[in-house]
Amino acid sequence: MRDITMIPYWKTLYIVLLVTLNVVPVLAFGMQVSWVKPVTAGFSTTFTCSSSCFPNCTYTWSFKGHTVKGSTLTWTPHGLDSTMELQCTVLNPETGVSHSVTSTVEIKNQVSVQIRPAHTVPSLNQSLDLVCHGATPGDLPGTSYLEDQVVWYKDGQKVTLSEKMRLLQNNLTLHFDSLLRSDAGFYQCETYLPKFKQRKVFSLGYLFNFDPWNVSISGPDTVFPGRLSKFTCLTSCTLNVDCIVKWQFRGGFPIGLYFSVHENELRWTPSIPGTFQNFTCIAENPAAGRSAEATKMVEVKDHVCSETIYASENPLPVGSNVTLFSNASVMTGAWLFNNNIIVMIFPENIIITDAWANRVKFNSNTSSLTIMSLQLKDSGVYTLQAINNFYAELTLSVQDGPSNATVMVMPMEHAHRTGSNITLSCTAESNPPATIEWMFDGVSINQFGPQIHLQSVTESDSGNYKCQFYNRVTSRFSSANAMITIMEPIAAVGVNHTGGPAILHEPFTLQCEVKGFSDNIQWWRNGHLIFADNTTVIDMGNKTLTLNPVQYSDDGPMTPVITGPSMALTGTLVTLNCSSASYPPSHFSWYYNDSLVATTSEYQTGPLTLNMSGTYICMAYNNITGMNSTAYKMLTVIVPVNMASIKIVGAQPILNHTFSLMCETAGSVESIIWMHLGFPLYADNTRNFSMDNTILTFDPVMFSDSGNYECKASNPLSSLTSDNFTMNVFYGPEMPVIMGPTAANTGDSVTLNCSASSYPLSLIKWYFSDSLVANTSEYVTPPLTTNMSGNYTCMASNYITGQNSFAYKMLTVYDPIQDVKVETSMNPAIAGHSYMLTCNVTGHAEHVYWMKNGKQLHADNRRIFDMGNITVSFNPVEHNDTGDYQCMAINSVENMTSPAHMLLVNFGPETPITYGPSFAETGRYATFNCSAISVPTSNLSWWFNGSLMANTSVFTTGILSLNMSGEYTCVAYNYVTGKNSTKSMMLTVINAIESVMVKSNTLPIASENFTLTCEVTGYYTSIGWRMNSTNSTDNKLMSYNENKLQFTPVTPYNDGAYWCIATNQASLHESPKYNLLVNYGPMSISISGPDSAKVGLTVSLKCSSNSRPDCDFYWYLNNQPSAVNTGSVITFLASKEREGNYTCKARNPVTNITMYYTKALTVTDHASALHFSSQHSLKLTVLFALFLSVLFH
Repeated sequence: MRDITMIPYWKTLYIVLLVTLNVVPVLAFGMQVSWVKPVTAGFSTTFTCSSSCFPNCTYTWSFKGHTVKGSTLTWTPHGLDSTMELQCTVLNPETGVSHSVTSTVEIKNQVSVQIRPAHTVPSLNQSLDLVCHGATPGDLPGTSYLEDQVVWYKDGQKVTLSEKMRLLQNNLTLHFDSLLRSDAGFYQCETYLPKFKQRKVFSLGYLFNFDPWNVSISGPDTVFPGRLSKFTCLTSCTLNVDCIVKWQFRGGFPIGLYFSVHENELRWTPSIPGTFQNFTCIAENPAAGRSAEATKMVEVKDHVCSETIYASENPLPVGSNVTLFSNASVMTGAWLFNNNIIVMIFPENIIITDAWANRVKFNSNTSSLTIMSLQLKDSGVYTLQAINNFYAELTLSVQDGPSNATVMVMPMEHAHRTGSNITLSCTAESNPPATIEWMFDGVSINQFGPQIHLQSVTESDSGNYKCQFYNRVTSRFSSANAMITIMEPIAAVGVNHTGGPAILHEPFTLQCEVKGFSDNIQWWRNGHLIFADNTTVIDMGNKTLTLNPVQYSDDGPMTPVITGPSMALTGTLVTLNCSSASYPPSHFSWYYNDSLVATTSEYQTGPLTLNMSGTYICMAYNNITGMNSTAYKMLTVIVPVNMASIKIVGAQPILNHTFSLMCETAGSVESIIWMHLGFPLYADNTRNFSMDNTILTFDPVMFSDSGNYECKASNPLSSLTSDNFTMNVFYGPEMPVIMGPTAANTGDSVTLNCSASSYPLSLIKWYFSDSLVANTSEYVTPPLTTNMSGNYTCMASNYITGQNSFAYKMLTVYDPIQDVKVETSMNPAIAGHSYMLTCNVTGHAEHVYWMKNGKQLHADNRRIFDMGNITVSFNPVEHNDTGDYQCMAINSVENMTSPAHMLLVNFGPETPITYGPSFAETGRYATFNCSAISVPTSNLSWWFNGSLMANTSVFTTGILSLNMSGEYTCVAYNYVTGKNSTKSMMLTVINAIESVMVKSNTLPIASENFTLTCEVTGYYTSIGWRMNSTNSTDNKLMSYNENKLQFTPVTPYNDGAYWCIATNQASLHESPKYNLLVNYGPMSISISGPDSAKVGLTVSLKCSSNSRPDCDFYWYLNNQPSAVNTGSVITFLASKEREGNYTCKARNPVTNITMYYTKALTVTDHASALHFSSQHSLKLTVLFALFLSVLFH
């Protein structure tokens, strides 16, 4: 019988448990415990503890009081435990830091105690068999000590046989002739595992008693619309062994968004608040006539407010700690994991369930929950529930890996040929998926992903390939290796002999010549491997074979070799071939039953009959050596399989009954294999085979046994598979499910649908008040009246199983809701006063709900619901109560919502909000704005020195004078509330600034100081400057001094627009724009034109300079004191008199700066040669350059 843990509902707990938790510090290295296969009693399992601790860390295992050193632990469970906690501790001896991780291991058991006949309920004074299932007599070691091989225990002590108890079937069965009350208890058997004769295990136990069954329903007493709730039927009888569980809904079928039932578990998401639901769980054994039941009433309440849970980290790796916390503190409630309680919270204490006692810590001040040493199974939904307050959920993800890393090499060969292609695939278990990096002989090859492909490999590709996994969440590594060997293939193999021909009694040597690399060389003769002996020598790494001396036996005849079948079917022909190594070739003779049947090497016989089975002899004779040799061949003739079919033995397949199938065959059948849905079928705890596999018995038949069956009859030469036999399991009817309303209005017709899981389909009948009303699954009532309220019964009948099942639907008939509206008094709603709304309903209403702006309205310290929610009172009403109000009337059939009633709460005015200047200038205007929050909108007015100035929200003064300074007041008045509110502003009128101008007394010349002056007419408090220059400004050369802007010195970079800004308390006054253009230069000078010209041609020379304003230009020839021309361009006819050095003089009339430039002109009668400027001209240019450098620095 299964162990059942019953956790009482928190409201009924009276015992307080005090649990002290030790917090394990979180360390820098992660840990995990891993194993490969499921842990099974009697079988050894190796556990591996791994961590990122490095280097020279030590590992210690602790379990059940034992301590084992090392990172691996090999352990064989004995079967007494269903789970085991293994703790691994890793210690870093250098830092002294240690960390532990605990894994809970689930232990499976192949051996169990079962009751026979199955589904029998132990009854006083009745016989009973307990069977040690999972070990058979053929599996046990020996037969003379079987009484020591299976040992029975009751309540942990060896069973002492009484006069009414016997051991049968080599102690495998404990038989009770007549059960006594003292026989009740917990029974186990200790036995050897099948096929492992040195391993003893304790079985799973079986508990039986004669007391009445206890049935209860676990789950919440209160549920909420839209939230899934789970209810479990807890029984003291063993589910699906002693009893089965059924659910009934005697107060009506649950109405909601989701509903499901699976065995003893029920899940429901309700949808209508304010209702109640009855759940009835029935545990019964119809064969034994025993039953018990429990009923639970559940209330569907409206939603409570919701909070939020936070996690200190999510997701997070296995072995780490996490803290779950909420902003709200919980005085009475619980923490749950997947709807199972972790901690129950009370005002003065807490209770931590046993499963979590060593792993969690609860903080009563903050209601936070700390979970230590997380495992993968800790992933799921955590819920914080505060009773009658709130609930909140969080999904936590615990992640693991990488582990169980493997590498597969395809093709799978010991060594690979050069030039071939190889694929390496790498896998590991990891959540989230790990990144993969490939390495060759310890060096990364920059290949990532689960596969790499090696194309046209060479011998240099031989080596160790490793794939390395890394999990970014757990920060763990894992790797797997594969060694690949690549060789050149063997191209050719030949046998040569050294010396002359083979001569009797003389040595003879053969040599094996191999082209390519080889690991091993073997010698064969006539298909048989040759080994060295006293006349055969194999030498030089097996490359030479020497026969010393050569003998006749090295020639022949050798023992003949017969090829041909050892078994054949009747009616077929068989050919046998005989060969023997001999020189010269042997003569052959065939014999059967001492009679010569052939004188050739090949012998054919047939068509075969059964009496042609026997021994066939081949004799080889060498007429030169005079030697003969004989071989034998055993031939067995069998009949082919010619029929295979499946038929039913006995009764039809009915659920939970015994049923048998037979495989009928014809021919020589040596084996029969059964198949289900195309897969081989093997015996288990419900399916058994006869000794020859002819009969397949189901004990009992289950749903999973449905499907197509085949039997395959075989002998070594033939086989035949039967046609598909489709088995449909007959069952039911199970408890019917009725779909339909639980309530309806008078005059309506309702439809009730009844269905019951059954094969074949059940016959459905409907009853009301003990009268048959319908013979179909769907029943449509006539127009309803109030006296048609009551229980409607559906009966489902299965004519093959002979079973009936019933379900009930309670239908209540109401008068319909005709009208719903919101009513109120004629007085307006004024903030701060009481106010009431009334929901007027015409018709039957069970509940009334109020809504504001489409959302449900709840009571608080101001809002009070009365008269069954018919009225809602506001005491007092506030302006934020304004909105659309509706009331909804609900009964079990329908609901109706009133039209929206707009509640407008009159309030205010609140203190006005005013805008306007604090200072203003004479000769100008001032504008004031006023607003006040108020319903209805307030009347606004402006007052000055007690006089009404305006009846509007905006007031603009006349032209201001100094005597208009003073207090300006806005008055807001609400004619409904009768209230007013005021707000005042002080205005000071000052003399205005009349003008602002920018002036200068000098011309701006580059590299000289320059000043701009701001001239203001009127009173001001400060002066500022604004510049909008086309060039950037060097602020180091600018300074402000009161109303002056000084440039020390001014440069062309200061060009731009300048404004002066004068400020007083009232406003800013900006001057007209002043454009600053700095005079400079000339900064450079140049002459453009030819260096030479022919006589008679016109010559033009142009002088250019960089200057503001433009320069005056003068031309001089050959250093003459008088200018020969003025202006930037000089033009003349070339002649020898005009040949020489032309000098341009450029002078700025503002800056008075002068620069010179000289250019030489050569006049010729023919093509002129190249001419360079004189050294004096070059020196002058350098001189002017130095002058400019000084000027601008």
